[in-house]
Amino acid sequence: MEESKKNGKEILIEGEMQTIKRDVSSLFKNYRKSKNMTQQTLADKAGMNRVDVSRFESGKYNPSLELMARYASALDCDIKLELISKEHD
Repeated sequence: MEESKKNGKEILIEGEMQTIKRDVSSLFKNYRKSKNMTQQTLADKAGMNRVDVSRFESGKYNPSLELMARYASALDCDIKLELISKEHD
């Protein structure tokens, strides 16, 4: 019984991680597009390969915080992290 609870929790966490990764990559992609910037231009400004930008934006790549900071800097924006309680009042 303990093992099944653990596996259920791991599945839940994996699902949350996929959602966060998708949401973060969409934010960056939408911001890049709003600035009328191509993936290649962004890659050049961030010192990255265009393929890496494409993988990140498609959610196939889990970037480090350092890489996201470089990406944001190339977009001339800042990153703001916010933790929100899951508790419902």
